[in-house]
Amino acid sequence: MTEAGRRVWRYKKRIPFLFFLAISFICLTYSVKNRWTDNRWTSLITSDGSGYYAYLPSIFIYHNFNFDKLEKLNKGLHESCYSKDGKVFDKYFAGVAVLLTPFFLLAYFISYLFGFSTNGYSIFFQFGASIGGLFYLITGLGYTRKLLLEYKVRDGVIYFTISIVLFATNLFYYATIEPTMSHVYSFALIAGFCYYAKKLASGARRDGFWKLGCILALVVLVRPVNILSVALIPFLAGSSANTLKFIRNGIKPLNLLGIAVPALIVLALQMMVWHEETGSYFIRSYSTETFYFLHPHFWSMLFGFRKGLFVYTPVIFIAVAGGLMIFLRKDIYSFWLFLFFFIPSTYILSCWWCWYYGDSYGMRVFIDFYAIFALLLALFLDSIFVKPLITTTAITIALFLVALNCVQQYQYMHLIMSRDSMSKGRYWKVFLKTGDRYKGIFYTDSLNDIGYLDNLTFFNDFEHNSWGSENNLTTKYAHSGKYSALVDSQHVFGPGITIHPEQIPFGENLYAHYSMWLYSKDTANRAAIVINSIEPRGISDGWAPLPLKTTSVPARWEYVEGTVQFPFIKTDKNILRIFLYYSGGKGAVYVDDISIKIGIAE
Repeated sequence: MTEAGRRVWRYKKRIPFLFFLAISFICLTYSVKNRWTDNRWTSLITSDGSGYYAYLPSIFIYHNFNFDKLEKLNKGLHESCYSKDGKVFDKYFAGVAVLLTPFFLLAYFISYLFGFSTNGYSIFFQFGASIGGLFYLITGLGYTRKLLLEYKVRDGVIYFTISIVLFATNLFYYATIEPTMSHVYSFALIAGFCYYAKKLASGARRDGFWKLGCILALVVLVRPVNILSVALIPFLAGSSANTLKFIRNGIKPLNLLGIAVPALIVLALQMMVWHEETGSYFIRSYSTETFYFLHPHFWSMLFGFRKGLFVYTPVIFIAVAGGLMIFLRKDIYSFWLFLFFFIPSTYILSCWWCWYYGDSYGMRVFIDFYAIFALLLALFLDSIFVKPLITTTAITIALFLVALNCVQQYQYMHLIMSRDSMSKGRYWKVFLKTGDRYKGIFYTDSLNDIGYLDNLTFFNDFEHNSWGSENNLTTKYAHSGKYSALVDSQHVFGPGITIHPEQIPFGENLYAHYSMWLYSKDTANRAAIVINSIEPRGISDGWAPLPLKTTSVPARWEYVEGTVQFPFIKTDKNILRIFLYYSGGKGAVYVDDISIKIGIAE
């Protein structure tokens, strides 16, 4: 090799390091600017991340699982907990905590060394969690690069693809803004799983099975539903012969042991945690939260404006469509086997009781599988990056998608975009809008974009209809006519209506607007109007209250109105009860001329 050739070789060898160094610098700079300064670091460990992280201070600092104590240090942790026989336990699995352990211990050492609080939530612990998230982001991107190299994708296309998958999707948000959520960790692990599965299926050394086993065990320990990634093995194998070879090698005693031992260790670890928390080795940690396999939201999960994957991350649509087009032309086996993974996985994920996964930027559950979408995108781009015009067009589109993602992330962070209740009308109303007047628009001005349904509009002045609660009617006070309804300590549950399944627009983003007249002699008396969603078996699976309270002294009839979002309706067989409820005080609250209008966010 000539000296010039050696220089080129050394330069190429440095490119991956320089590329990932640049990615790290961009992500860290963004995290510092948006999450580390102005006291915003105090909430780096937040939301679901509070539950994932809570094992670390519990085990290493407090040596018990007293989550009530941790709640005082990390507000919102109680939302990650349930109780069994009076004992509180963390509903999340311990995988994220395991992966963050080195960063936690380093944060503890630095905090102790420099005299900072070692309570598990002070500044260096928060920074440690943030850096941990970035570390696993780079790890996942590194494994994604290795996976693409296995498919002989050109270097330039690989770096371009990785950049787009990071900066044009919600992966960037969850790596930098909410780094204790599970997704960036699952992304890293599944990327590693895909790489080792591909290597083994392609005839690599069989001692890689123990690596595959360790990664798969951690995949499940972080997020059990991601066992779905096993369905990718036939696709990654590339042929039925390679798949059979992978299976035959995998069931050989030593290889099987390499998979089974990590799985048993992980299972034992989680069981020991459960035992310490509750006294039982096995619990249903998510309690009543479950899958409803007969009630999928498949289409909404992909194309819906509430959280649809292809709506909020259109680059993934390009990846899937482009990749399938390539497979259809060149590799029909891979075409069908990708669908064998994608369709059932999407179906299962869409059957979760809260299919849109709560407050979240985009359809976050798919972040875990972005390595495989990156593969499809890279194969598509590698096939079309042959002519300058096509290449220029593709780069222009990619840059637009990066800009779109930046705008949407800004909208989400500044409440221009509703965090859980977007709709088609709302999406286009704020499309590319970033002005201050749009901030909180769907929280402070929620009435203006609701389309009320004629068949779900109700009014009662209690003159001829008690709404099923005759004992609550009284002639003592009335705003109009002779009767009003009361709730007090003797009549806790007041009049209400029942809405049957055939009347409910299942899967829609529903709101109820109430207006009524209230009277109470004491402003300390409190009531509420409550929406209760009830499953066919009679179990309440969600409720939403609108508090009702008078303010006038002396007492007089007061007009009250408000809007409340419906609790999530888990099945299309649920019924809804809307009723008055007495929530405290020493005297009665009287209600008259009540109007209820139910509508859909347009």
